[in-house]
Amino acid sequence: MTYLYNEISQTYLTDGYVIVDSHQVALDQLNQHAVRDKSELSVIDFGVGHGTFLKDLHSTGRFGKMTGVDISARMLETAVNTVPMDGIVSEIDKIDQHIPTQSVDIAVAHFVLAYVPLETVLEQANQVLVKDGYLSLVTTTNEEGLTTGWVYPLLDHCKASFNPLLRLVPFLAYRAIPKVKAPENFASIEQSLIEGEFEIIDRQQQRFTRRLETPAEGYSVLIEQGWCVKVIDLPGVPFSLLKMVARYIINRLPFPILGTQVVETILLRRIRPDCNLTLAEQGWKANDASQPQANYNV
Repeated sequence: MTYLYNEISQTYLTDGYVIVDSHQVALDQLNQHAVRDKSELSVIDFGVGHGTFLKDLHSTGRFGKMTGVDISARMLETAVNTVPMDGIVSEIDKIDQHIPTQSVDIAVAHFVLAYVPLETVLEQANQVLVKDGYLSLVTTTNEEGLTTGWVYPLLDHCKASFNPLLRLVPFLAYRAIPKVKAPENFASIEQSLIEGEFEIIDRQQQRFTRRLETPAEGYSVLIEQGWCVKVIDLPGVPFSLLKMVARYIINRLPFPILGTQVVETILLRRIRPDCNLTLAEQGWKANDASQPQANYNV
């Protein structure tokens, strides 16, 4: 996947309305609960991309050391020219090999759960965050469901086609879908936290409806901006050829295409149980009415 993201590093979406709106929610959560009157905070972004969110944090004047991690060296080149930060080329599951244990105040993991499981993000955040440090999590979920959304109906259209290249689309999609690690819904995120070392401080859910009117817009969003570039991940095939095939296929899809994205923006705080028992063994339950409830805004 690294070579794909290097290839689309200049067109990768960092300022679309889904990202901008959810980033603003995450920024508001951090300002309200984590930053406030503090200064010289340290932050690490697990998937920094072009550095857009770190730039927003830097503008608050509350942060000292900033670190951005990405698997794409080209993305990092852009990021370090966007915001003063240290760049690390690394996969998320190896971040703790580069960052000292319990040395960071805030970790950011925005739109990375399409590539790595939530458990991996929590494990790495638990390693690098100080006690009472914060994890800002933004992720799409599968709450709308592929069968009721636009994906499977579109694949059915391709399967019924007599065009051999269109019939290739379901093969590539079914190959890519299992690699998508996005949570099913908020309940599945909560479940992952039960035996973890994090508590939910704030949560907001947003729904974004996107209508792709033309093949040109479809190609821009799905391939150049990175939303579905994983579908054409065929190692060994030149990217120029992959782009040609993708454009040819998209030009023959039925437009307009209408879809809904459900985005969860969650602020977590790292906690430590009073003993070596897991939270579940201590009797904690996500929906136990006897426990203090976080401020959930949906």
